[in-house]
Amino acid sequence: MPENKQVQVMEILENKPVQVMKILLVKPPSNTHLVIPPVGLVYIASCCKDHDVKILDCLKEKYNHEMFEEYIKKEKPDILGLTAFSMEIDSAVKCTRIAKAVDKSIITIIGGAHASNLLHDILKEESVDYALTGEVEKSFPLFLEAVSGRYKFENVPGLGYKKDGIKINKPEFVTDLDSVSFPRWDLIKLNEYPRTYQSKRFPVVPLITSRGCPFHCTFCTAHTVSGYKFRVRSPENVVEEIRILYHKYKVKELSILDDYFALDRKRVEEICRLLINEKMDLIWTLPNGTRVDTLDLDLLKLMKKAGCYEVCVGIESCSDKILRDMKKSLTVKIIQEKVPLIAKAGIRATGFFILGYPTETVEDINKTIKISKKLGLHRARFFLFQPLPGSEISNYLVEQKMLPEDMEWEKFDYSKVNVLPPSIRDKETLQKLQRNAILGFYLRPHILIRYIWDNLTIDQMKELASMIKIYILHK
Repeated sequence: MPENKQVQVMEILENKPVQVMKILLVKPPSNTHLVIPPVGLVYIASCCKDHDVKILDCLKEKYNHEMFEEYIKKEKPDILGLTAFSMEIDSAVKCTRIAKAVDKSIITIIGGAHASNLLHDILKEESVDYALTGEVEKSFPLFLEAVSGRYKFENVPGLGYKKDGIKINKPEFVTDLDSVSFPRWDLIKLNEYPRTYQSKRFPVVPLITSRGCPFHCTFCTAHTVSGYKFRVRSPENVVEEIRILYHKYKVKELSILDDYFALDRKRVEEICRLLINEKMDLIWTLPNGTRVDTLDLDLLKLMKKAGCYEVCVGIESCSDKILRDMKKSLTVKIIQEKVPLIAKAGIRATGFFILGYPTETVEDINKTIKISKKLGLHRARFFLFQPLPGSEISNYLVEQKMLPEDMEWEKFDYSKVNVLPPSIRDKETLQKLQRNAILGFYLRPHILIRYIWDNLTIDQMKELASMIKIYILHK
């Protein structure tokens, strides 16, 4: 920020006293089967130190919209902030309508992955006052200052607002991640979240140690939220937060959600060494689709020693043609060389695959299914392709008029066909390929027995039953 603008900002901020506001941050109701602590909301809460902040996770509380309405009537917040993925956006908008019906003076704002890509569309909704794109640790506090009259809305990075039409400010990304306050985990009850099929211990907490990804995969939208520039927290800063989670909140497991955790090898090595020296009884996973080309046996063994027990890798396809179409910067040869190293290091390996990419054929998919069973994976997730708003391939499909004008966002999940590749004749064929992939992988005795053994808690079995209904039975 230029120096003269900094002076102007300070003058604005000093004009009026701080106005303490009641802020309610909400994860809206949805049908998702995966209920995890909302890391985005607790990060936002950490930036609102001068205000009265509460978090409502409707997924964990099992709230429907009627129960949400009763909560709003009771709490009557000044500001209602919602975060939503694409499949949750209709629910989030419904929440803003409910809030406005209860009290028109409630200020509504939506952020999250979907908002970062379709800000203009969201702001067409009368009940949505504002929307935010990108990282919000800087922008949300400035938005609060603007609401208080101590700052200008047009200077809030990434803010969408209504003034003579719809205006959208350019987002800014945090450069010094060590300067970001640790999440406010005290605002939610971690021990009330269910154990998922992905976890071994409880409670488990998501952790973010870096942001940004320099790659340009056509199906991905991570860059719209966190940018292409890779930025990291220092090893000391990461381990300091882990100490707090372990000693204060009694956390037993971490899910490191970084888009590209292992890009800076020396940093990962130092984090591992610090964790080993701490001697905490703590385990962790990389559940977000790590790139396999960043891994080697020595690094994996060190990660194992530091508590890592599972690495999920974004394989996507076992066809070199489709990998090129996806701009994945990966080959089948590298996949076949790198993935087995995970199990060799004593770490559970989970592979992520995308079925039904727009240029894919039945032969491509069957090749992926066949090779997936030869990689030494403990688990595999076979997702149906989704045209995520803001992704390169989604923009192309819009240009080619291959997407419906009115997308049914609540059906926007990885078990449903929203785009059919031209080479595949009907949705049933693609769903059958997904079913064949899942059953063919898991109905091998050594995989099935191990999978059942890993998921013996009541919460985990309930989640597995839900996944079978969604991904196998397509109900």
